[in-house]
Amino acid sequence: MKLRSLSVKSRASSFLCIIIGLLATLLVNILLLHHSYKEFEDDYQQKADLLFNSTHDMLLQHKIILNALRSLFNASAIVTKEEFNIFSEELLKIKSAVAFTLDNDHRVKYISDPEFQSEILAGKVQVGPDGQLEYLMEGFSSLIVNIDEQNMPFLVYAISHQRVQKRLEQHKGICAQLTLEDTYFTNEYCHNEDANWLTSFFKYQGSDSVDLPEYNKKYSISAWSIAPAGETYELCLLVLFITAMGMSLSVLLYLKLRNHMRFIQLTIETKSKFALLSSINHEIRTPINAVLGYSQMLKDSDYCDVSGRNTLDKIIWSANLLNSVAENTLNFSKAEAGHLSLDYRDVNFLDELNAINDYYNAFSQTHDKRLVMKVQADMPEYIGLDSTKFFQLTTNFINNAFKYSSGKEVVFDISLKTVAGQDFVRVAVKDTGKGMSAESMKAITHPFNTDPNVTPTSQSGIGIGLYTCKKVIEEVGGHIRIRSRENKGTLVLFRFPYRQASSKVNASEKQASNHDDSSKIKSGNIKDLHKVSDINSGRESNRTPIPSANLRLNTEKRTTGFAHSTPASLGYITKARYADVSLLLVDDNRFNLEVCGSILETGGFKVSAFQDEDEAFDAFKTSTPQIVVMDYRLTKTDGISLIGEMRQLQTGNVHYFILSANDKSEIANADAYPDISFLQKPLNLEVFMQLLDLKVKLA
Repeated sequence: MKLRSLSVKSRASSFLCIIIGLLATLLVNILLLHHSYKEFEDDYQQKADLLFNSTHDMLLQHKIILNALRSLFNASAIVTKEEFNIFSEELLKIKSAVAFTLDNDHRVKYISDPEFQSEILAGKVQVGPDGQLEYLMEGFSSLIVNIDEQNMPFLVYAISHQRVQKRLEQHKGICAQLTLEDTYFTNEYCHNEDANWLTSFFKYQGSDSVDLPEYNKKYSISAWSIAPAGETYELCLLVLFITAMGMSLSVLLYLKLRNHMRFIQLTIETKSKFALLSSINHEIRTPINAVLGYSQMLKDSDYCDVSGRNTLDKIIWSANLLNSVAENTLNFSKAEAGHLSLDYRDVNFLDELNAINDYYNAFSQTHDKRLVMKVQADMPEYIGLDSTKFFQLTTNFINNAFKYSSGKEVVFDISLKTVAGQDFVRVAVKDTGKGMSAESMKAITHPFNTDPNVTPTSQSGIGIGLYTCKKVIEEVGGHIRIRSRENKGTLVLFRFPYRQASSKVNASEKQASNHDDSSKIKSGNIKDLHKVSDINSGRESNRTPIPSANLRLNTEKRTTGFAHSTPASLGYITKARYADVSLLLVDDNRFNLEVCGSILETGGFKVSAFQDEDEAFDAFKTSTPQIVVMDYRLTKTDGISLIGEMRQLQTGNVHYFILSANDKSEIANADAYPDISFLQKPLNLEVFMQLLDLKVKLA
């Protein structure tokens, strides 16, 4: 019923949107037409003002020249011809007019410019309708004034029609019409009128006049202009385009609102799919962690022989591959949503590399391939790194290299670089396989892309591995390149951001590292190191290939998704520092509860494990533990909420940890609880001890 009501409202809103859209389109068109009309009018007004001012200046100039000539005769008793020629020549340089004098018999005496003598002599004097004398000349408009000169009392000032016409032709884009006495002048624009029913809507006109009362003369000028046809057509096309766009947008908005309910439904379904994907990944990783933990516990026990350990290595390897598929799927969804970020932690980088080396050592024991690791000679021991994502990306590329390499070795080269002020771990993975085809290379930019030329039996994966890795690397600020040649193998180069270590290991950890390393040397595990060719340039490199036992410089380390055993040295240190420290462990999965409890007990903790959160809460009330390690997803509540209830009852200082199959970024509002440390399953005892040491120091 509610959905039907929303559908009715959506339909009414859709029609309302069409009406509003049409009204808005009409308003925009009106504003556009008004604006264009004003623009055309302003353009005409500028041209008309220029025309009127120019004409005023021209007539004023002639008036000033005429007054100056009269003053010459009025100021002198006798003006000679030479004086008249010199004076008039300076005034009439532009040759737009000519001046000459007449005697009492109307004969020509002085002429300002002899070039006009023939036209002047061809003219004649007549009496006009108003009784004033007029001198008629072909191609000139003349004005006769009296001067104070006995032998020649008349001064004639004649304006050239040719010069006036030339001046009017200088005004483009407007029709100029000038009337000098009985002579009518127009420029070329007036004869090229291109008005039609469309341009006639944009026609503008005006007029002006100039009075010379002292000479009893009046001149008039008018102007008109129409909008250019091209601009008018463009305006019409723009109006049609806006109308079409407005109607189209109105229809699109109508369709959008009509499908609003469907959009909401699809949104709900999409969110449900992402939630389902996250839940499936959590449910997959939970039993995987149990498999890894139980396998390692069984491998470390005294009940397992060599054959059994080999079988367990295969189980651990297969479980890690399955966990990698789950991680890739989840990272793919995160990459598409743009929610990836790095969780920097100070880690023993050599131990991280040792973990990767050991990870593939088990594979090398059962397959005819091995990993050759080359490490920068001056590699720092500790750096700030998101080890989870680094391990996931690195193992993805090495897995591909092992899968497709036809040779017996896969080269894994690690160094540190600084690019544009940013520190990066540079990783190169090279195999000697048949290389990647052009279609296969597209997988790095197009998810779910596979090579159509490869048979289904030889093709594996769903086509998101390379794309996911590229998305993760670029989103966190790194860079990736892939070089591949047919029958020459593939080289994957990528840079992963890291930071300088913000804290140093304590003296006991260094002592344990030295003790562990020296024991390995005495036992003869360190083999002679020899230089190898660099994988990029073929030159001698300062990196060395390291067998699986040679890289171990500190405690044996395990990254997320990698099972491990705790060395005796580390167990000695933890038991000495945290012997009989009370620890409350809560997990609704019995298998994970047993695995984590066993790992923590090897650290010397006094562990109380509970599968039911109510029983755990009662145990917390009865005897407040010093440490609480809790799964995030519980049967009745979540770990953060349960910790909040415990805080209200705690009497002393309690250190809280969330241990979950989910990454910290998958836990809602995890950053809002800075005093709670977040760990990802399976439990890494060394990481747990580092965080606990930090909490104890801060306390």
